[in-house]
Amino acid sequence: MKAIFAIAALLLFLGVAGAGTVSITGTCSTGAINNASNYATFSLINSGNQTATGLLVLPKFGGATAINSSEPLQSLAPGQNVTMKFYFNNFSTPGSYAGSFTVAYAQGASSFFALFPCVLSFVNYTSGIVQISAINQSGNTISVSLVNLGAIPYNVSVGMLLPPEFHAYPTNQSVTAQPGAAQEVRFSLSEPPISQASYTIAAAVSYNANGMHYASIKQFLLSFYKGAAGAGQLAQYLPYVAALAVILVIVSMMAFSIIRKRRRAHPAAGESKNE
Repeated sequence: MKAIFAIAALLLFLGVAGAGTVSITGTCSTGAINNASNYATFSLINSGNQTATGLLVLPKFGGATAINSSEPLQSLAPGQNVTMKFYFNNFSTPGSYAGSFTVAYAQGASSFFALFPCVLSFVNYTSGIVQISAINQSGNTISVSLVNLGAIPYNVSVGMLLPPEFHAYPTNQSVTAQPGAAQEVRFSLSEPPISQASYTIAAAVSYNANGMHYASIKQFLLSFYKGAAGAGQLAQYLPYVAALAVILVIVSMMAFSIIRKRRRAHPAAGESKNE
């Protein structure tokens, strides 16, 4: 009976120890920002089961100046939804601009960053006809495929929207997007701080035409897993392997104890029963 309680306690401990997660989702506003309504809203929700603490939200957009360049948030509890306002002025060329909100936060004693790419429109909303059709990864190389849906060529700028852990080489590239033709632009990324992890990134394409600015983005889940079963992947299973080993030892001890008791109670022929 003691062994059964030991197994239950061990499994409960493992379940509690592995239960804490923070899962943050960010959502940007889509309305045009102007002098009458000079702010964008950004919402955060924690769908995990552990509280995120020490949050700091940082906007990064071209086309205007962010008056509040950062917004702190003491904590974000599981299921909590918070909406912030970010004010802008000094509007330049009207149109849509690609950018991101970066959220820095802590989970326990560990610090993390989460990137939320989006498009904000200043004065006027614009929809570009040069789009990103696909993003592909090969090691540290990111290939961005463009398609021009219009009838004339456009000189466009292509860049990467990345969390602070990464840098892209080059930062931006200027290309001429020919009508009806697919083009590929490649970037080299710096090594990630954790080799066995995934990160949300985005590619952005932007250009000016007829006094307006156009931009579009495409998100991508960047993965760095070296080998089919790298050390980082195996490490996550070590607590369960250890638990299984302990359980097997306990079960073996229980079986051995039961066999000994039965042999003492019913000795085989030729054996004497010890009193």
